[in-house]
Amino acid sequence: MNMNEGNAFSRGPLHVSDARLLTVPVRMAEESSERRGVFETCGDVSYCAVFSPPEKPLSIESYLGLMMTCQNAPQNLQAPEELSPLLVHEGDTLNLAYLLMEKAGVRAVSVFSHSGAFLGVLTLSGITDTILGERQLLVFENQELQKQILDLTKNASGWISQMEELVGFSRSIREMLSSTMLEESLLDSGIRSLTKLIGARYGAIGMLDKEGDLVQFLHTGMEEDAVARIGHLPEGKGLLGVVISEDRPICLDRIDKDPRSAGFPPNHPKMESLLAVPISSMGRVYGRVYLSDKLNREPFSKADEALVLSFAHSLALILDNRTEMELLAKAQSKLLHQAMYDPLTDLPNRKFFQDSLEQILRNKPENCDSQTFRPSFLFIDLDNFKFVNDSQGHQVGDMVLKKVGESLMLAVREGDIVSRIGGDEFAIFLDTTDAPEKLDTILRRILDAVKTPIPLSSHDVVLTASIGVAVYPDHGQTVNELMKNADLAMYEAKNSGRDTYHLFSGELEKRVRVRHDMEKNLREAISREEFCLYYQPKINMRRGEITGFEALLRWPSRNIPPSDFIGVAEESGLIVPIGEWVIETAGIMLDNFSKWGYGSYSLSVNLSVRQFWTVDFIGFLKGVLSRSHFPAHRLELEITESQLMRDTIRSAHFIRELKSMGVSVSVDDFGTGYSSLAYLKNFDLDSLKIDQSFIRDLTHDPSDRLIVRAIIAMAHGMRVGVIAEGVETLEQLAFLQHEHCDELQGFLVSRPLPEEDLLPFIKNYRLVKGALFSD
Repeated sequence: MNMNEGNAFSRGPLHVSDARLLTVPVRMAEESSERRGVFETCGDVSYCAVFSPPEKPLSIESYLGLMMTCQNAPQNLQAPEELSPLLVHEGDTLNLAYLLMEKAGVRAVSVFSHSGAFLGVLTLSGITDTILGERQLLVFENQELQKQILDLTKNASGWISQMEELVGFSRSIREMLSSTMLEESLLDSGIRSLTKLIGARYGAIGMLDKEGDLVQFLHTGMEEDAVARIGHLPEGKGLLGVVISEDRPICLDRIDKDPRSAGFPPNHPKMESLLAVPISSMGRVYGRVYLSDKLNREPFSKADEALVLSFAHSLALILDNRTEMELLAKAQSKLLHQAMYDPLTDLPNRKFFQDSLEQILRNKPENCDSQTFRPSFLFIDLDNFKFVNDSQGHQVGDMVLKKVGESLMLAVREGDIVSRIGGDEFAIFLDTTDAPEKLDTILRRILDAVKTPIPLSSHDVVLTASIGVAVYPDHGQTVNELMKNADLAMYEAKNSGRDTYHLFSGELEKRVRVRHDMEKNLREAISREEFCLYYQPKINMRRGEITGFEALLRWPSRNIPPSDFIGVAEESGLIVPIGEWVIETAGIMLDNFSKWGYGSYSLSVNLSVRQFWTVDFIGFLKGVLSRSHFPAHRLELEITESQLMRDTIRSAHFIRELKSMGVSVSVDDFGTGYSSLAYLKNFDLDSLKIDQSFIRDLTHDPSDRLIVRAIIAMAHGMRVGVIAEGVETLEQLAFLQHEHCDELQGFLVSRPLPEEDLLPFIKNYRLVKGALFSD
């Protein structure tokens, strides 16, 4: 026997313990022959295990050998050499036992346990039977394995097909997830892959709009003519409606057993089972996916439901992303619009306007010259808009700006650009290349458009505009140059009377340069304290006594008259710090009057337009009064007519605040503005000054005499004092005395005096009084 060949068929080496052992009689060496027992017979051989005397245990230490005999041999074997001492352990391999037996020339061997206990006898036939049994088992198992391999081979093609379907489905999902939009082709590919993977007969996707109406229906397993015959139910009805309305999946083995199946869309192909899930996310239902009738007629499983839910979730995720991207795109578009357009008028803002002009200039036609490409830039400022805004309120002001923007858009042509630069300022780019001679016509049309009446609740608002014009390339090569020069031209239009336009010129540029230098010098004068005050006396016309002085600003170090720098100071805003310095200095002078013994004298100060409308002026004035020691009524503020009439309501409130502090208020240059005493009843005024233009020609112009006489009479009728300024002759003095004018001021009495000449003049005034006024 080839034991190695036998082992090749085994799943591992066979051991002695795997074989069937013979149970044989045991004989002690001292026992008589009558007690030898019966030999265990195996074939034609009998066996008996012989051990040492009984006082020793039957173990491997007392083992003497195995006695063997043939069937016809004598029953007793006396000689010990007939015993075979060969033995093996139960853990030895059958191969080892066989080799030992073959070498010893025996057909059996005793077997002992690991602990040394006698277990039985292993024979050659036992080894052979064990090996044959193992071979038969291996053959059986091999046959079973071949059957399993055959079954696996049969199923492998099905598994491969399923894997291919799963790969196709996964590819569809990836394509959908990688897309920002659910195109119809992607949806169609997805539902076909899903239906094939699950093994359903029908599959469909229904997409809804925001109102819940079905807007997309993609299907597989149904013919187009059958789909066309399917009716429509109101959303929320029937089985599919439950999926939408309750936002939950439905899985039914038998549709006809569910009472809701009666509400299934009419003419829908007959279905036995249904798996439907919503396409939803965060409470928003985008649509539904449903499949019916598995081809193997099995019910839909939990795994099927999980797969369809995963597919629907993927669709919802894409739709969420699309919604977020749409919202993001809208937000970005809104932010871009806000960055480029004025929020009030929805016109291009300054930045967008400048960027557009720069692009136009960059992309100007090639080989063009100054005669073929001459666009114009307009800078527009609304005249007196601040008055409307302050008197009517910001809400009305905003409405007026919107209406002006609309009117400007109607006044220009296609290709022109209207922009709101800021506040009440607009800008227009005119494509006047094709007709430069029409510029005047276009500008007048724009001026008329601004004057379009704007209806309010009680009246109409009519505005005018001042327009500055700069033409490319004569007045600038860049956008910044054009805007700057048009801005300068606009101010020239304002200085020319408003409601007009002005074209930029080199002469204007020179004047602007002079103005710029003047502003620079003004700033230096403020920091270096180059200004001073001169004082011109005011005289009581009836008694001939000094009542006070008017403080007049002078710039002696530069020898520049006030008429040359006051306007620049107003426009630049420098008049505010200058005006505050004037009032502070006037307060010091009033304290000096008291120290000199003339505590009854008043001091009047001209209040600029900027100061009049400065929010914190009242607070500033209260600070001056608190730091000084003179009574507040000795300070008189002179305000022009035009300042008061810009906003009568606010002016009245402003004057009331001044009067509550004890400050006196006078109207300066009366007669040059609205020239109406009707408004005086609305203001608590102390006096008004008749402008010197009426006093100058008083003695030889009957109209001036009539006007002055009327002013004095009406002012006195309203208990308002009257001051005549610019009195230079005795004839003027006599007329004013005859008309009972209250006070005078002019060169007839004195020119404005520097501070150092003030006290000597006061002390010597009696001489002037004696010459001009008689008792």
